[in-house]
Amino acid sequence: MPRGYPAAAGTIAAIDAIAKVKLINAARNVFAKQYSKLAQHPTAAARLRVMIGLTRGFDQHLLKAITGQNRAKYNGKHGEDGSEGQLAVSAAWRQFLMEQGRALSEEDWKLCADFVFEKLPTEAYGFQPIGHLGSSWRGEGRERV
Repeated sequence: MPRGYPAAAGTIAAIDAIAKVKLINAARNVFAKQYSKLAQHPTAAARLRVMIGLTRGFDQHLLKAITGQNRAKYNGKHGEDGSEGQLAVSAAWRQFLMEQGRALSEEDWKLCADFVFEKLPTEAYGFQPIGHLGSSWRGEGRERV
């Protein structure tokens, strides 16, 4: 796994599954499918590392989509598929942390905080770190979570 994050079983497979699809909505669907399988991993720590891998995989796919030959489809000209996908990933993180947060060790929490506020490659194109996205509890607007 890139940048020194310890890998967990299934992490590389999750990244590879996202990398194989061609469309951003397909990457979003793969993310959701892999997210729904998190319970297959034995510990909250392993699930955290899979979430990091899934998010990196989605971000890499998003970067490819917004800079590739079909970039007009993802840069707002024909919709907001990239932004909507990133918001869905952020929502998955919020759900994950609400469900798994108590089971994470202090070391895992540090890893998590470092990751969710890390600048990802898509930041150069206006996409914020995953921890800066989200909706308020009423579902209004974007604010820091």
